[in-house]
Amino acid sequence: MNKKTYGDQSLNFKGQKTGHADDHLWLQRLNFGLTYQSKRLTAKFHLYDARVWGWSLDQNDFIKNKGTADEYVMVPYEEYFDLFYGYLKTQFNDHLSLKAGRQKIWYGDKRAFGPGSWGNSVGWLWDAVKLSYKQQRHFFDIFYGQTKTKDPESFSLTAKHAYQGVGIYSHLQFAPNGAIEPFFAWKNALFYNSAKQEDSYIILKR
Repeated sequence: MNKKTYGDQSLNFKGQKTGHADDHLWLQRLNFGLTYQSKRLTAKFHLYDARVWGWSLDQNDFIKNKGTADEYVMVPYEEYFDLFYGYLKTQFNDHLSLKAGRQKIWYGDKRAFGPGSWGNSVGWLWDAVKLSYKQQRHFFDIFYGQTKTKDPESFSLTAKHAYQGVGIYSHLQFAPNGAIEPFFAWKNALFYNSAKQEDSYIILKR
C-alpha cells in the first residue's frame, strides 16, 4: 500500500513509513440516483458513496501541495456522498447533441480517455460541456471541462478543481472491423504543483 500510493515518498519527516503494513481493507461503494429520458432530453442526478474500513490512513495522508495555498486532497478509496452524475443532455436532432454538467468522459478501450475506475473512489469525473455529432458509424466530439478532487470531507462542486482540459475525439469507421480515431487533448493544472507545473498537449491517431 505504501509503495503503490506513495512510491519512494512513503516515509514521513521522521523517517517512518506512513500507515501500517498489516492493513486489511474492506471496501464499499454505492451508486444511486434518478434518470429522466425523453426523445430530446436526458437528465441524470446520481450520488455515490465510497468508504474503506481497516486501514491506518486518512485524508491528511493524501494532501497534494501540502503547506501551500493550493492544498487539495486526492484520496483513492474514500468519498462520502458526492455527485457522480449531474448533467443535462439535449438532442437537437438525429445527429447533434450537447451534454453539460458532471459526467464521465471515455472512448475506445478507456486508455487514451478513461474514467480511471480502478480505485474505490472514481478516478476522473468531469464538470464539462461536450458537443457531439454522430453520422451512422462515425462521430465527432469536442469538449471542455475540469476534473474534480477527491476529498471525503468536502462536496466536490464547491471545492477547487484539479485540472482543466480540452479534447477533440473522432471515430471514422469505413469498414465493419476497422476504424480510425484521430484525437487531440490539452491538459493544464489549475494549481501550483510543487513538483512540476503541468501543461500537456497530445495529438494522436488510434
